[in-house]
Amino acid sequence: MNDLVTVVGGKPVVTSKQVADHFGVKGGHRYILSVIRGLIEKSGDFGEQKYLLSSYTSSQNKVLPCYYMDRDGFTLLAMRLTTDGALEWQIKYIEAFNAMERELASGSAKFGSVMDALNDACRLMESDKQKASAFGQGLHEWRKLRKEHMERVEKLHTDVQLLLNFK
Repeated sequence: MNDLVTVVGGKPVVTSKQVADHFGVKGGHRYILSVIRGLIEKSGDFGEQKYLLSSYTSSQNKVLPCYYMDRDGFTLLAMRLTTDGALEWQIKYIEAFNAMERELASGSAKFGSVMDALNDACRLMESDKQKASAFGQGLHEWRKLRKEHMERVEKLHTDVQLLLNFK
């Protein structure tokens, strides 16, 4: 259930494509996009803050539009959907938003410290790389340091993924 909601910019969100796939609306994702565009148009600033235009790559390898939406955007959209099984999916998404928000609230300090460490490691690696490229003799030193940096960054990437894993 927790794979329904993801984090973008520190906020739990879902995509219009997910909603279209799960709710089984007639007209599919195109219909969902048109409903969202109408909601944005009718609600003004509120809608513009709740729906973020993005894109995804289809199974035919085409880049197509979609929207990220937060809890409020999802709720506003879901109130418009009355397909068979819509209530079941509305409840699942609400529960997934609740779980994600609890997880972000409980693990935010730990997640933040791991993210800070990851950012520091990336900055240090880039700094050392720039030093190495500026000095020809430093290239040999960079080759020795690079493996350590890559291992540290990979470990921190894994730690971040573990913190976001909801299995």
